[in-house]
Amino acid sequence: MDFTFSMWLKTKNLKDLGVSDATYYRKTQSGEWKTRTVGKGRNGKPIREILLESLPSALQLEWIRRENALRSDSDAIEGSLTTDCIDSERRLTEALMRYEPKVREALLNDAVRLQSIVEKYDQINPKRVRNANGKHEFVSAVKQLCRDAVCSDAIVLSVEPKRGKIISAHTLDGWWRNSKSEGLCVFLRKPSSPPKPCDNRAAQIPASAAEFIEKTWRKVPSPKHLWKAAQKKADREGWECPSSTWFYRKYDNIPKVISAQTFGTSKDYQSKYAPYVPRDYSDIDVLQVLVGDHSVRDVSVVMPDGSLARAWLTLWVCMRSYMIWGWHLDVVPSSRTIGLAYANGCKTFGAQPLSRPEAGYFSYVYTDWGKDYRCYDLTGKTLTFKNAAKIEGGMEIITTNRKVGLLQELEIKHLLARPYNAKEKPVERIHRDISAWEQNNFPAEYCGRDANKPDRWRENWHRHQKLQKKLGKNIPLLMQESPFMDFGSYRENLEGFIAEHNSTGHQRSVLGGRTVIPIEEYNAMYSKVHITEEAMAFLLLKSAKKKIGKNGVMMTIEGYQLQFLHSEMSAHKGEDVEIRFTDNDFSHIWAILPATDRNPSRIVKADLVNRSGLLNPNKQTLGVIAKLANHERKLQRDFSLLNYSIIRGETTEDRAAQTQEIEQEQPQEIQLLATGTDGGNVHRMTRFDAPKIIGSSQQVSTAQVESAKIIDIFRSKPVTGKIKEEWED
Repeated sequence: MDFTFSMWLKTKNLKDLGVSDATYYRKTQSGEWKTRTVGKGRNGKPIREILLESLPSALQLEWIRRENALRSDSDAIEGSLTTDCIDSERRLTEALMRYEPKVREALLNDAVRLQSIVEKYDQINPKRVRNANGKHEFVSAVKQLCRDAVCSDAIVLSVEPKRGKIISAHTLDGWWRNSKSEGLCVFLRKPSSPPKPCDNRAAQIPASAAEFIEKTWRKVPSPKHLWKAAQKKADREGWECPSSTWFYRKYDNIPKVISAQTFGTSKDYQSKYAPYVPRDYSDIDVLQVLVGDHSVRDVSVVMPDGSLARAWLTLWVCMRSYMIWGWHLDVVPSSRTIGLAYANGCKTFGAQPLSRPEAGYFSYVYTDWGKDYRCYDLTGKTLTFKNAAKIEGGMEIITTNRKVGLLQELEIKHLLARPYNAKEKPVERIHRDISAWEQNNFPAEYCGRDANKPDRWRENWHRHQKLQKKLGKNIPLLMQESPFMDFGSYRENLEGFIAEHNSTGHQRSVLGGRTVIPIEEYNAMYSKVHITEEAMAFLLLKSAKKKIGKNGVMMTIEGYQLQFLHSEMSAHKGEDVEIRFTDNDFSHIWAILPATDRNPSRIVKADLVNRSGLLNPNKQTLGVIAKLANHERKLQRDFSLLNYSIIRGETTEDRAAQTQEIEQEQPQEIQLLATGTDGGNVHRMTRFDAPKIIGSSQQVSTAQVESAKIIDIFRSKPVTGKIKEEWED
């Protein structure tokens, strides 16, 4: 049948073909499309039909294609029922074949049981009713079917454990709807779906682009800059560049522990994300480990010259008791302030426990990597001395290395914390506590921790500057009128805070969470160790190695040569010696002269030798040089080749033992009886605490000398055989 010459289409058919109402009205009114009236509708409007022949050929072909498709579908309706049954059985067989025969039979029986429950659900009418709140809910009969659907077969539960729980009414309703088309397959797990096709939303970039991005992103912290660099590369090489949002998403997915290390500094990673070892201080003694650090205080104080400055505080804190052991307040931090803070702790609370290497016990200081804590004055430097000691009889010490410094002299080991990891040093917490104390007690002087100064501090600063210009050199009046307190007042207040801190309880997580009062913990565990003030002051001096020349030791200070002389240096001219000095006073130095077979090691104070003018001679300098010349002439005249110890019958080994005895340390601690004293006293902590040696430890009696067999070693003929020294008791 040819539809093109006898077919009339309804308006609905044109809309299905995509014809709009405006096009339909315009074409019918112009007469281009032929129409006819076939009746009236319910609203009284005429019902029109359009002649298919009058439509454009494209619309005619589209309508014929759709009509043929509908005819072919209607012809296949007759065999649809049998086909659906065959497909349902095939899907059921494929679903069951994935299991073992025993499990397969159990799943099929359970599916038949659930199918009967679904049929009962189909007969319930109505299935849902409105509750008191106006919402629809399933009736009680449906809820009872949900409880009946619980499976009790152990085989089924081994592969489908969720079947042992009560299903929801919505799950039962879904089974009922899907079972009409899927049959028993609705109660079996569907096979895994095939892999999804490629997601076109994800940017597909070539391998060359991925290689470029992977090599570049670590050098570019901003995704925008990386995107621009990738665009330039893409234009040159002709590959497609992802959008800027793609780069932003990639950067957002970078873990912070990686971005901090990659785009930041090592400080960013160490201070925020680096792991640290939680400590337990139960295994250390009081003052065995001291932690030290500098901190600039958060207050401005008036200095003696009238200027404003922020003081620097150097602390030594006991890690066991949390006690502020030693402290020093100064304007500039340095190795000197470290030593003075350490000396303050020794003077106030006693020295650290002495190291006992034979027992594996050592004392430690724990600091950061600041240059002041790693300088020579604290950690020490190696001084090399050649021919440090000579003993007659052919025995000689060729080279002696000595490392001098505060820690080496006291035999203290040095521990270094990891950089920028403040949690490992408990002294950082004390710095924060002091800052909070300053903010609460000194609001006028508090300047904050950063560049954003408080408004009150700014006003006081301007007021102080005006007073400084007005009063000029009248420093006492300036300190009285200034809104800031002076340096000495702040030191007194800080001393009170430290005393309160040491006598207040602190909860220590590193000691099992118990509350510890530092001063009580110190008194309970510490046996006091004394160190002489003279030795402590000597240790705080700087050290160097110098050679004794014609006029003693020469040092160059700011291009000017200074000479220091002592008469005891004459016997050691040409030798290297260890000297100690301070930058604050160059009127004298101390020299540690090496031991000889006649004299032990000793410390001498060498005074500065002033230069003498050519026309106006310095009489004092001339007198010093003259005395030195007389001393050396007497030394040359009275020097004897043989030591009298040979005459006394002492062997080379005996003289060596006496010399070594000088260097040996005295007993480190004397345990006192419980007589109410403050613990043990130390007779010698360093080589500068050595007592004066009056005589030899080996005494020879007069009777032994008289009974000794004299051997004439000055005879002309050589003595054959071995020389023996005998004593008759």
